[in-house]
Amino acid sequence: MWSQLGVGPWAFAELAAATPPLERPHERAALELERGNALQNLSDHAAAIAAFARAGAAAAASSTTRIVRAARLNEAYSLAELGRAADATHALADAAALDPDDELRSVRRAIEARLARAAGELGRAAQILDGELAATAPDHTD
Repeated sequence: MWSQLGVGPWAFAELAAATPPLERPHERAALELERGNALQNLSDHAAAIAAFARAGAAAAASSTTRIVRAARLNEAYSLAELGRAADATHALADAAALDPDDELRSVRRAIEARLARAAGELGRAAQILDGELAATAPDHTD
């Protein structure tokens, strides 16, 4: 969020200052996830991907599935932004495997639609988004 407000350098200084005392894998994972989010917000997708990979590795070492899943989803978004569709698809599959209850299905589907759009498959992108809107729309049958 701080990076979106134009205080990116300050945000990165704060993240750097937090790095030394973090010894537990889940703390490092959370920090790298935040670092990746800040980089992603600044459209530095290559650096964000590296941060998300570090977050995922640290989270896996601590069995923190939630952070691994978030890191893979964010990594998929940045990979898609860089035009790396095959890698993004792989990251989405990893995230889906970590989401057995489909809590973040709509996020994955939005990234899939983004990939379809980037591939010039506008009809498929629209179909994915329409399907998700229909699936999440409240039922107004009274």
